[in-house]
Amino acid sequence: MTVSNTTRVVTYTGNSSTTVFSYAFKVFLAAEMVVTLYDLTTLATTILSAGQYTLTGVGSDSGGTVTYPLAGSPITSNVEITLTRVVPETQTLDIANQGGFFPQPLE
Repeated sequence: MTVSNTTRVVTYTGNSSTTVFSYAFKVFLAAEMVVTLYDLTTLATTILSAGQYTLTGVGSDSGGTVTYPLAGSPITSNVEITLTRVVPETQTLDIANQGGFFPQPLE
């Protein structure tokens, strides 16, 4: 089996009117979405907490949207918003040394 390379990050530049930003990759759990603001003027990076934006499309193969901000003015042209899927690197399969090896669980 081959693992396909898929996009897991998208970046938008603010325009003082857009508050809904789409992504076209699967997010399995809401906690896997990391939303970051980058201020091009001050070079400051801010990672938003889940309560600062809304997320749709969790579990959908086609992606969804992030709405930010929930209240107030939309981000301006000197701010970029980045949506990134960060999946924890965990190994759930334990293969014993010199034990039986079944390729199907590995796939």
